[in-house]
Amino acid sequence: MQVTIFHLTQLVFITATLISYSSSLKIGETCSASSKCDSGYLCSTCPINGNTRPRCTRLQPLNPTSKVKGLPFNRYSWLTTHNSFSIARAVSDTGSIVLAPRNQEDSNGVRGLNLDMYDFNNDIWLCHSFGGKCLNVTSFRPASKTLKGIQVFLEKNPTEIVTIFIEDYVTSPKGLTKVFKASGLDKYMFHVSRMPTNGSDWPTGDDMVQKNQRLVVFTSKSSKEASEGIAYEWKYVVENQFKAGEALSVPVEDGHLTHVFQVALGDVKNPKAANYVPVRMKVEDKKFVIGTLSADKGPQISFDLVLDKDFELS
Repeated sequence: MQVTIFHLTQLVFITATLISYSSSLKIGETCSASSKCDSGYLCSTCPINGNTRPRCTRLQPLNPTSKVKGLPFNRYSWLTTHNSFSIARAVSDTGSIVLAPRNQEDSNGVRGLNLDMYDFNNDIWLCHSFGGKCLNVTSFRPASKTLKGIQVFLEKNPTEIVTIFIEDYVTSPKGLTKVFKASGLDKYMFHVSRMPTNGSDWPTGDDMVQKNQRLVVFTSKSSKEASEGIAYEWKYVVENQFKAGEALSVPVEDGHLTHVFQVALGDVKNPKAANYVPVRMKVEDKKFVIGTLSADKGPQISFDLVLDKDFELS
């Protein structure tokens, strides 16, 4: 009998081992970690749907205009990435390692891009640098190459709208104007004179498409709005930063929060080790309160918002 039990135990062990190595978990199957799921899936829960057991899931952003037509541009939410020039498996034109977190664009539904632009090599380059200077080891490639890709995308997709947030370190006269014109994007740009500054609604997406003004561009330099006609982002955009364990209150005008443009969560000091950090969001005293789920020390994270008057908090 002892021999029989030994063989049964051995058989069970071998069977369990074979099952564990047979395949990764598919979408919808319960899981214990993302590493147990098939490639591209996350192990997560969705309590709002009553799904409290972790399952292998995949998020696919949708073009908001495909769900509701005719709304002002500011009443839609557009997926935006940070350091958008850093694409997986991309190599710098100088041969250097790209010192920035890696993102995935276009087919994944991203319609808002953050681009860091610098003067470099007698041209305008995309860099992820410091001290306001682009270095050989922090450079990526000439901005015109990436902008040309956006031009091709807009030309092939006549109903799409793209937003660019420029972290602007360009000092050369009319530098941005020249690079946008050279890439063929100037004809698509939404003119700053049409941007509302008094809290009123923007033109509708349909109107922007009909007028072929489908590229919205913001710069971080206030002087560029007067000198080059490129909107100064802080007249239209609100961005907030906080650390793990700290709550952040965002005043909400008239009890409304609107237009979440970007969420970037990760370890900014060690991008390679960055992970998404769970946060909680709630309304307290007519303020939108954001904080981490744990008060333990964690990575520094940022939460970027664009506020207008569209999404009513309840």
